[in-house]
Amino acid sequence: MFRSFKKNVWLPAILLAGFEIRAQASFSQPYAAERVTGQLQKKSTLIMIDGAGGMTSGVYRKSAFWSVAPSAGYLVTDGLAAGLRLSYGQDLSERKIDTATAVPDYHYYSLAPEAFARYYITSYRIRPFVQLSAGYNFQWGTEEDSKKAEYSVKASNAIGAAAGGITFLLGKRLTFDLMYSHRLFAGSQLADANRRTKIRLGFSWGIF
Repeated sequence: MFRSFKKNVWLPAILLAGFEIRAQASFSQPYAAERVTGQLQKKSTLIMIDGAGGMTSGVYRKSAFWSVAPSAGYLVTDGLAAGLRLSYGQDLSERKIDTATAVPDYHYYSLAPEAFARYYITSYRIRPFVQLSAGYNFQWGTEEDSKKAEYSVKASNAIGAAAGGITFLLGKRLTFDLMYSHRLFAGSQLADANRRTKIRLGFSWGIF
């Protein structure tokens, strides 16, 4: 019985040790290094998309907002990408029960073309980055006045943003991105879903 116990304990231990040695060896292979650095090499192209959204619903009102931003960048040097970004979003608030003190409804749209530069600080599988962007923001939509009459509104202004994030390498070309973005300047008084969605999730695809 004791011999059987030792056999049952040592066999999984030997298999586990062998798996660990094999895993460590695989990560030291040149192919693993290529997967990490290939996407960030000079003259590569990055196709990216990120976005976020949210919704609240109470007794009297419901609100929703969302934003999505496709972008394309070209690596001018290893780890430094520059390109164009287009953010589109919607922000709306509607009353569920009509009362004398109800807040006016609104529904705004936002479209913001921007130029951006993103720098990847490291080339590991999990790699942090910083990003700067600047462009112009176009907004339009509808809102209500104090008498609950609906009318059209629009606004436009220059914008700039700084962001920081982390990418997680999922494959040779694909990464999952987590980013926090903060508008440095924006002059519009209308609610802007692109500005409101600070924490954003996305994916990047490398072409090299």
